[in-house]
Amino acid sequence: MSKTFFHRLFTAFVVWYFCTALPVFASELANPLGENGAKDPNALIGNVIKTLLGVVGGITLLIFIYGGVMMLISHGDSNYVKKGRDTLTWALVGLIIIFGSYALASTLFKALG
Repeated sequence: MSKTFFHRLFTAFVVWYFCTALPVFASELANPLGENGAKDPNALIGNVIKTLLGVVGGITLLIFIYGGVMMLISHGDSNYVKKGRDTLTWALVGLIIIFGSYALASTLFKALG
C-alpha cells in the first residue's frame, strides 16, 4: 500500500475523532473554574492552569501517536524514520516541560495557600 493511503487514513481518523468522539468527551469535562473558582482568584488561576496543562498533555499524546505512525509507515525510508524519531524526542521533551511546569505551579500555589 502506498504512503498516501496511510496519510489519508490517519487524516480521516483525526477528523473523525475531532468531529465525533471529542465533543462527547468535552461534554463530560468538569468546570475548569471549580466550586470556589469564581470567589477566590488563586483557586481560579490554579484551576485554569491545571486545565490548560491537561489539554497540552493530550496534545502531546497526539504528537506521540503521530511520531509513532510516521515511523510505522516509513517502509525503511531513513528520512521518515528520522522525522518520526525527532517527533518522539521533542514530544518527550515537551512532556518533561509539562510535568515540570505542573509541579512548579502546584508547589507555588500550595506555598501561597
